Amino acid sequence: MKTFYSILYAVIRPETDEKIAVGLLLSNGDDSRFHHSKQKLSAVRSLFGVNEYKYIQHYIAAVKRTVTDSVKNLNQQSIFEITGYRHEVINESYLNYLSIYSKNVTWFSKPLQIDIQVNKENFSTLFKKLIDNKFMKILSVAAKAT
Repeated sequence: MKTFYSILYAVIRPETDEKIAVGLLLSNGDDSRFHHSKQKLSAVRSLFGVNEYKYIQHYIAAVKRTVTDSVKNLNQQSIFEITGYRHEVINESYLNYLSIYSKNVTWFSKPLQIDIQVNKENFSTLFKKLIDNKFMKILSVAAKAT
């Protein structure tokens, strides 16, 4: 399968397309990785009301669960379970659908194909370039601790 990535945004003002990149999803359909920037999420907190911020937190948690479940159960289809609704598996066409029709408080960008393997090193490099360069420092500290 082809590898693709999609950026998760917190939409500040939909009418002006103002948004902050808070997370990254990298997947090839079988193996997926997702992480969000705690620093950016903290900054977003001051820009949103309590309900919107809680929604963003729940959305991120749901995406993390889905990705974690898909890694644990590679032979099973993983689904987004957000606010009780079941959606399709993590795949390029579904994320493309979300990028067009789901532009609310959170929004996934149109998935873009990339010619890399899905692994920790490639994911952290992409995350550093697209979302938050502090992630690399966190990974470096964690690697030294082990």
